[in-house]
Amino acid sequence: MNQNRNERLKEEYFRTKVVGNLRDKGVLIASSRDGYKIPTSLKDLDKFIKHGKRVILPMLNRIREARDTIRLATGNSLDLLQSEEYKELKRFFDA
Repeated sequence: MNQNRNERLKEEYFRTKVVGNLRDKGVLIASSRDGYKIPTSLKDLDKFIKHGKRVILPMLNRIREARDTIRLATGNSLDLLQSEEYKELKRFFDA
């Protein structure tokens, strides 16, 4: 992708601005050691979900633990997810 560019396209920029934007628009793009690809089989889709699960579940558990610890320490007077910015997370944990 950098062949005819005056300034090199950095990998971080490509990941966030190109791949990230496509994913946000609903395009399924799977990551692998070899780069990015459009899943073309059930196996590819399964790998995509498994990867997400390995990343998302530990992060959600950390958020829940932090929230529960702070709520316990403050007698439920402080909820880390009380901000409007976190309403989706709060709804997820409170469900």
